[in-house]
Amino acid sequence: MGAGIATALALAGIPTTVVVRRASAIKETSDRISRRLDAHLRLGLADVETTAAAELRIETRRGHRGWTLRGGCRKHRRGCRSEARGP
Repeated sequence: MGAGIATALALAGIPTTVVVRRASAIKETSDRISRRLDAHLRLGLADVETTAAAELRIETRRGHRGWTLRGGCRKHRRGCRSEARGP
């Protein structure tokens, strides 16, 4: 999921997790989300309380329980159908 989708979900009141592949992408993605929320505020699409609450609903982290974003496990990297569903 990208920053735009995460922002939209969080503004709608849905707790959201953005999973990135690189550790350096955590800060980049968090910054993009912050800029989008600032734009909503600046354009009058959301108020201060709404954007602050939305920012708290978004978690950005690397990987998800050891799985890659391509649906495979770390051992097999890609296309691991038997383990792609997680633990």
